[in-house]
Amino acid sequence: MQQNNVKTLDHWPQTKEDRKKLFDRYDPDGNNLLSLKNLQQMTDQEKIFKDLNNKQALMRAYKKADEVGSKKYEGLITRKEFFYFLRYLRDYCKLWKEFDLIDTSDDKRVDLDEFKKG
Repeated sequence: MQQNNVKTLDHWPQTKEDRKKLFDRYDPDGNNLLSLKNLQQMTDQEKIFKDLNNKQALMRAYKKADEVGSKKYEGLITRKEFFYFLRYLRDYCKLWKEFDLIDTSDDKRVDLDEFKKG
């Protein structure tokens, strides 16, 4: 069973300035857009993400944040969407941790017995 420690999520970039600095570090060409590859690099390299290593949560957060933004930049995360991405990533990681505790068979499904015990 995978154990994710989400304590680091409590130290999320709280201010707009903190989020701007984080975004800028992974926007190599300065176009104010982040690709999935940029976001994966960020979660791999930044200390605040060190205990997460949850690619499923990353992908879901990326897709959900992309949905709330402009269709013009579909597939890329804008500065506005980045706020949502961080929020979704935090929430999906917490949910994944809870799900993982219930999914004792590690098959990424919850059967009736696991559901009753959970």
